Amino acid sequence: MKISTKTPLLLLLLLIAALGVAACGSDDSADSSVAGGGEVGGGEAVCDQATFDAWVKAYGESEGTPATLPADEFQCADGWAVLFPNVGDAGSEFTETVVVQAEGGIWALMDREMACGTDEASAEVPAALYQAACQTN
Repeated sequence: MKISTKTPLLLLLLLIAALGVAACGSDDSADSSVAGGGEVGGGEAVCDQATFDAWVKAYGESEGTPATLPADEFQCADGWAVLFPNVGDAGSEFTETVVVQAEGGIWALMDREMACGTDEASAEVPAALYQAACQTN
């Protein structure tokens, strides 16, 4: 069994959700991005700036580097999201493409290569997000 270097991040995110730090629930003003009417695994992951700001901060901490999400630098569709956080210290900062999927009430980091497949037809990410998720940096 291959363990991803991202496994500690998933565990951190599960802990955050358990502590109630991750934003969960329904918000009519937010773009709800969970497929099937909003329910996946018994919860609803909210697609909004505040939720992803907290997620990106935790992501950066798990990677041992600062990470911030500029305003509106994310897209959501059908229980998936693509984020474009700025990662790294001043002078070495870069924009990363991060693919996440709703799992219950939280957003879980996905392996981008696996989510994108070999082409759009084999991708797990929705067609609406394919270009952003799979054809950017």
